[in-house]
Amino acid sequence: MFSKKAAFVWLAGILVLISASPATAWLEVCNECGEKALVAIARPYSHDGSILTEGWWHIEQGKCLKVIQGTRLSYSTYYLHAHKKGTTGNLIENDEKFCVDPINAFKILDAQKKECRDSAPRNLFDFKKIQISENYDNITYTIRSRAKDGTAAPAEKTGYTPAGGKEEEQNAPPK
Repeated sequence: MFSKKAAFVWLAGILVLISASPATAWLEVCNECGEKALVAIARPYSHDGSILTEGWWHIEQGKCLKVIQGTRLSYSTYYLHAHKKGTTGNLIENDEKFCVDPINAFKILDAQKKECRDSAPRNLFDFKKIQISENYDNITYTIRSRAKDGTAAPAEKTGYTPAGGKEEEQNAPPK
């Protein structure tokens, strides 16, 4: 039979184990474009160069959404696409084209292959390359409206969390 002290120690140990879940890492997108934005991401799927695209996340104006979440960000390069609802023009600068389904929610493997146009309703969309340092657990990007001349705005890294640290604003230098 357990004493009260032994039962307390046992219960405290169980509570510590339950609360000691691994840290969560994420890539978050915030919408400051003036209206609802649709967001898609592309990321490496394996070390053979395959790219997986996934979308659409609907992000209301003034809101943020974690589009990737896990125990860590597994790759150093991700890609981001965002456009206003009812349009297809990318709100942010672009570096690469990847295959998406412009109408339905999707996950497409080998999205880097240019022949995706042959697979209706799929099409190639522009994506912005995002480099993620292994020194950071969490990254926040903010999308904004296009400039008055129609040029795409940069997706700005507006916040980050150093590995194992406290979230900082983008303008604060890493420590």
